Amino acid sequence: MARRLGRRPDLPRPPAAVSAFADAFVDFAVSGIFFPTATASTPSPPTTTTTTTSPPTTFLPSPLASSPSGTSTEISPSPCAALRLAGLVPPSNGADAPSTSWSAGPTLALQLGDILDRGGDEIRLLYLLRRSASPPPRGRRAAAHPRNHEIMNVYGDFRFATPQGLKEFSAWAAWYRAGLAIKRRCSDLDHPKNPFLGVPKAFPGIKPEYWDGIRSRLAALRPDGPIARRFLADLPTVLVVGDSVFVHGGLLEANVEYGLERINAEVSEWIRGRGPNAGVPEYVLAETRWSGSGSPRASIVIAKAGGILGMIPGAKRMIMGHTIQTEGITAVWRAGGEGGCRIV
Repeated sequence: MARRLGRRPDLPRPPAAVSAFADAFVDFAVSGIFFPTATASTPSPPTTTTTTTSPPTTFLPSPLASSPSGTSTEISPSPCAALRLAGLVPPSNGADAPSTSWSAGPTLALQLGDILDRGGDEIRLLYLLRRSASPPPRGRRAAAHPRNHEIMNVYGDFRFATPQGLKEFSAWAAWYRAGLAIKRRCSDLDHPKNPFLGVPKAFPGIKPEYWDGIRSRLAALRPDGPIARRFLADLPTVLVVGDSVFVHGGLLEANVEYGLERINAEVSEWIRGRGPNAGVPEYVLAETRWSGSGSPRASIVIAKAGGILGMIPGAKRMIMGHTIQTEGITAVWRAGGEGGCRIV
């Protein structure tokens, strides 16, 4: 007679330290990247909890060198090639083995373009940028900005998600569940939160073949989801470095009056699932993300670009990402206007 196999209650439970192994296991399985061993000064971000609650940095002194990059429109070898071209990482042994080590000196690398909704290497790109940002030796630092596509995904707008992207999130979910199973067996460890609880399993009107990818994407990227919390919550929406203002779409006077630090803090809290309101901050959608487009808002930015920069102490230029445009604020600056540029 076949005997039903179950959990042996008499088996010893692994120590809590095995939880760190589970995190490293999931990280490498998903991204092929190992993060440095956690220390008191450079903790490795966990996959189920967060230890960083301070708001994102808004103002930084001017570095010895800075290397902004635009929208990520290709898979991971393209951003790696951009980092190599800028001299920030050493040459790799091939496209399948991109280097994640830092070869530059005191340099600030900023990623201004969209990462999500760009294909099947979205999570790998997030890992790559985070790995490039820690630990920070010799004064170097890498940073990214949450952009309109990241914001859209956090509030569940997947209109631009690709089948390859959904497939990658399905694979992430399988490994993440494996990590949760390991952690649940650990002794002296709080029960890990299951991000899949409460997420629908069916999505009428969408082909069933995409349901698992959509469910995995929702679980990962919704407010307080493990990917959103770990990779997006501590990113600045607006960053002022020396006399340069870095923002994805652009800024309006109302944004500056509201407060750049306040915007960064509120967007971060919303992504962590801790904001005072359940919805996305309206100014993120209506102004900060889209003000560089060819809409009527852009005409306001064009007319008052100098005034907006004048509202930020010491600011001389605005550097943006977003979309290739032939009209709006981009055309004004291309025609000889001063105060900004768009990197795409």
